[in-house]
Amino acid sequence: MFQWGIFKRKRPEIPAIVVGNISAGGTGKTPFVIWLSNAMRDKSVAILSRGYKRKSKGFFEVNSTDGASQFGDEALEIFQHFHSEIPVFVCEDRVEGIHRISKERPGTEVVILDDGFQHLRLQPNVSVLLCNYNRPFFKDYPFPLGHLREFAFNARYADVIVVSKCPANMDMAEGLKWYDALSGYGKAIFFANYENAAPADIKGNTLKPGSRVVLVSALANNAAFCKWAEKDYLVSKHFSYVDHYPFKNSDISDWEAALEKHNADGVLVSRKDFMKLGKMELKMPIYITFTQVQILFDGEDDLIALISDKING
Repeated sequence: MFQWGIFKRKRPEIPAIVVGNISAGGTGKTPFVIWLSNAMRDKSVAILSRGYKRKSKGFFEVNSTDGASQFGDEALEIFQHFHSEIPVFVCEDRVEGIHRISKERPGTEVVILDDGFQHLRLQPNVSVLLCNYNRPFFKDYPFPLGHLREFAFNARYADVIVVSKCPANMDMAEGLKWYDALSGYGKAIFFANYENAAPADIKGNTLKPGSRVVLVSALANNAAFCKWAEKDYLVSKHFSYVDHYPFKNSDISDWEAALEKHNADGVLVSRKDFMKLGKMELKMPIYITFTQVQILFDGEDDLIALISDKING
């Protein structure tokens, strides 16, 4: 009914960019939001997240005092990445969230939303839709038959499609096959490689390749995280939880026991999962990795120019 004009969509006070998907997790929205926020540093940027799985309700600015239960693990990860250089907010109502940002941060020039493609009440200036290279939406089906939040044809409402998690060595011949597969949606298409950074502890000490580790993950694709870890490290035990799982003290006890049993060098986690450990007492060595995004085929400047044109136009 929004698409038919029966219900009205609202254009926000501040230009807004939505980074979203039509699949249920695993496309890499949060790393892309971090990359995009860095790429648009010439503007005064704010970031707005739903704050998925947080216990609080309403509008908040993310800070270093409260934890993931207040803001959600993804919003807190973004905040920690920028160390307060770019303000991060949470609000389940995206229209209200942008309105509050316009009042509390009047100099903000653009708001980047981590998720929100299905928040139809908001009419963003730009919608960036992510398509997982390993699980393309055009080969999938809506729930309960598949992993889609909505029908694949709704990708035509995006302004840009970015194929995420592509191999670093992807060649143009393969890229052309993706162009053909996505051509029916009539959108600009870009490709992005996602790589995990070398794991390090909070003091900056890196984990040496070949180290024995206990792996802990509560991600959309735990198997992929394990496969990455096994390339350079000896994974003695993998504790795999559902996405956004809130860790408990009993879980930490299990990790400590596995660490001792296997004589491992430390626990290896993603930065997203580490955000949920901030209030807990940790005596074991923990190494943290995070995802870095690179736009392939020298497409970075063209992608930023396209987004900027839509914001300014």
